[in-house]
Amino acid sequence: MRRFHFKHFSLCHDASTMKVGTDAVLLGAWASLRPGAEVLDIGCGCGVLSLMMAQKGAGRVDAVDLDEASAREAASNFEASQWRDRLYAFCGDIRRFGYGRRYDLILTNPPFYAGLPENETARRNQTRHAEATLSFNELAAVAKHLLKPEGRFVLVLPERQSPAFLSIARQYKLVLKRQQLIIPIEGRNPNRVNLELSLAPNSFPIGTSPSEGTIDPSSIKDAAPSEGTINLSYVKGAAPSKGIINPSSVKETVPSKGIINPSSVKETVPLKGNGPTIVSIDGKETAYAPLGENDLVETTELVLRDGEGRFTAAYYEAVKDFYLG
Repeated sequence: MRRFHFKHFSLCHDASTMKVGTDAVLLGAWASLRPGAEVLDIGCGCGVLSLMMAQKGAGRVDAVDLDEASAREAASNFEASQWRDRLYAFCGDIRRFGYGRRYDLILTNPPFYAGLPENETARRNQTRHAEATLSFNELAAVAKHLLKPEGRFVLVLPERQSPAFLSIARQYKLVLKRQQLIIPIEGRNPNRVNLELSLAPNSFPIGTSPSEGTIDPSSIKDAAPSEGTINLSYVKGAAPSKGIINPSSVKETVPSKGIINPSSVKETVPLKGNGPTIVSIDGKETAYAPLGENDLVETTELVLRDGEGRFTAAYYEAVKDFYLG
């Protein structure tokens, strides 16, 4: 079993559906957190983002993956690290995850759905295909549901899909604070973007907790938690409720209506002035709201490779705390 070595930890990724890759490493290096922060890693794969957050000083990291082999590999990687007491791996559906804890930072390197080869295995398809995992609506709802009021939600997306996601995120009172445009080769357009969002002011009704009044009951189609829909296996250590998530602590499920399939987003048109962003979805143009006054505080760019295909000095600077070199 081959191990992938970073400066301060090593890990295996052979069994995971999502391997160590440039997208995850750049996202982990870019994400900021305060010492002692509580972190949630959605779709953790082998656990590389969780380990990077632990190295940065997170006080606790909960890592969740729908695929059992991935969650078990993450747990094994956590146990082999110097931060084993701060890292916890769960196997289950993030839409049914929750036992009263909220997070200072939620991060995810979600699967990209467009242009996948037809010979993907069933297990990899489960992780990668939109209809089998999270829609943009569900991802935004989960983030709002599990963030602390001052928390941050960090993710990487294909650049052309980001307008659709940001428009949906604003429906859940999540607003853009930072973004990093990833340019694969000098002189080309960005193909990835790292996003950091926060909850807009007054996102929750006065006098209610963040877990109350945030989900439209009409959008709930799943069985109630008391009927057995919440049952996440706890892979590592003692579970909060003796092996399963306590259903009584789960107040809501996430919406399942109004989903936009990310794979159907064909192209975007850059913002012009204060007008809307136009996104073509299955050949039909749909207008998304322009950035709001609370959106976008900082935009940076990172060029990965020069014209001859070599990694740039900016790339090495970005990952210097993690990669061996």
